[in-house]
Amino acid sequence: MDPKCKNLVPRACKNIIPVRENLQRKMPNIDPICPCCKKVEKTIEHIFLESKEVMRVWFANRMSIHLLDHIPSFNQWLASCFDMKDMMSLQQVFRMFLSIWRRRNKQIFEERKTPLSLVIN
Repeated sequence: MDPKCKNLVPRACKNIIPVRENLQRKMPNIDPICPCCKKVEKTIEHIFLESKEVMRVWFANRMSIHLLDHIPSFNQWLASCFDMKDMMSLQQVFRMFLSIWRRRNKQIFEERKTPLSLVIN
């Protein structure tokens, strides 16, 4: 497995990646609203599972994962992925997380929007 996935997924599970919701705890002046969609608070669930764009990415990939409009929590959703007990699919899920995270970072820090087709495969 990609070492960057091994780093990102556990940090996301512990809710310690730098998303606005987490940054706001230490820096109250940060706007919690997602800079990409400008609609909801930027949470781990929003970044990886709930935004409309990300939902399309999950559905369009090889596994055709259909996400509901409301995910109880990132950890609960990830636990359901572990229930698949298929390491190839689980590794694909981890690679998708990393691709989504990289795309989001490029969009925020470099003001570049990567086409969804590059995230999907």
